[in-house]
Amino acid sequence: MSKFAEGTVGSIEPAKTERWALPHVLFALYIGAIILCLVLLTTTRYFDPDEFQHLEMAWLISKGVAPYRDFFEHHTPLYHLLASGLLETTRYFSVSPVQSIILLRWIAVGLSGAALYLTYLLGRRLGGHRVGGAAVMLLASNSIFLTKAIEIRPDQIGVLAILAASLCAAIATERPSRQSRYWLLLSGICCAVAVMATQKALFVLPGLGVHIGTRIKKAGGSLWPPALMLIAGGIVGSLPVLYYVLDKGILLQFVASNFLGDAMWPRNYQIGLKVVVKTLLFDTLFCALFVAGLRTINRLWAKDDRMDPYGVVVRPLVSLLVGLLVMPIAQQQYILLMLPYAAIVGGWMAIRLLDQAASRWPARRFVPPAAILVCMVYAACHLAAAFARPDAVALDKVRYLTTQTPPESTVLAGWSPGVAFRRPAFFYAVLHNEIRYFVPPAAFEHLIDDWRAGRNRPEIIDFDDDVRAVPSLAAYVAEAYAPTGVSTLWRRKP
Repeated sequence: MSKFAEGTVGSIEPAKTERWALPHVLFALYIGAIILCLVLLTTTRYFDPDEFQHLEMAWLISKGVAPYRDFFEHHTPLYHLLASGLLETTRYFSVSPVQSIILLRWIAVGLSGAALYLTYLLGRRLGGHRVGGAAVMLLASNSIFLTKAIEIRPDQIGVLAILAASLCAAIATERPSRQSRYWLLLSGICCAVAVMATQKALFVLPGLGVHIGTRIKKAGGSLWPPALMLIAGGIVGSLPVLYYVLDKGILLQFVASNFLGDAMWPRNYQIGLKVVVKTLLFDTLFCALFVAGLRTINRLWAKDDRMDPYGVVVRPLVSLLVGLLVMPIAQQQYILLMLPYAAIVGGWMAIRLLDQAASRWPARRFVPPAAILVCMVYAACHLAAAFARPDAVALDKVRYLTTQTPPESTVLAGWSPGVAFRRPAFFYAVLHNEIRYFVPPAAFEHLIDDWRAGRNRPEIIDFDDDVRAVPSLAAYVAEAYAPTGVSTLWRRKP
């Protein structure tokens, strides 16, 4: 173990050998209650429209349809390949589509729970059990984490993979040895898995790479062997996706859609600003501890190289923050990648402040329970807001589509459940405003001409706000379709 693990850093960080008088039962109840609430929310909380876009991509892959070539997509497909296998498996066991959706949400909760555990492990390696526990409490009380924890999306795998990559990097650089190369190989594999799940994870790589290189250079080692191990790991971690895209003959489309195409995405910094402001308002304690912790760590780091191990958290976090300025649109799921790192930094600061308070306050044994109760209040408010937003309409749409239309039917939807479990009648399976940016105006006119000629005319159109935003589509739907009585689903007239 390094000198950090021996608790010898004095006033720089909390000593790890000192036993924290944490009420373990209260902590366990807190985390258990969070997980239980998330499981309950899987069947009741509103559905983010992204969930059905990811669900449709996975379902189409399970039917042999190739993304990027046969329908428009801009997400790397690792999650969808895994989810497609699950959907095929559930079909053989007569699991209904609605039950499959709930199952995927349960898996999302499991992945989020695993992210909490890896956050604890990384925090413990840097600052001991107390820092790891504080990081978990902060992360589990964050509104964005709780919002995205149950959703069908690839970002949970991305978060898990970058945490695993950071943990492997921390182990490899703690005391460089022959075994370090294997940890770096694993770190490279995890980085590739993260990018193949969500290309947003690319912004982690510069910070993590700089940390590994700096630590190895300070230890007097050569950079070439570690670099080769990281590259080898990256190749190994990319193999499943590379095999799939090569087998489908869509390598060029894969690169163009996920990397080159995203660079041309319409920029909207207002969305990212709204996400940041909302986070500051709803997670004030989390943000305050994070900012204070980052400032304090950097100040101590400038004076003492013994803070170097914290670079495995700080440097990727900084590169992700820089990514906010590069990303065309920084949504909540991008912030999600930062949260475990920020929680560890905030947890470190929380323990530092609690130690100072305990040394001055006679009733010091009440300090840890009071801190947990504060996190509980934050989590309870966020979860109460989630329970107050039920959504039965989305699943009603899925039930209607899958029971009242033939399997070979095609559908058209803007950005809603109407796209799920049926083939799209248009190359652009979803039509929210960001994707409409890429659709040539004449494409809608050609599409309607084809439908009037009886070619690939959709059985169902989800006449949501995004479909209504295209005047030619809205006029055609009003002429040739009639409401089904199930929310915004319209069915073609005989």
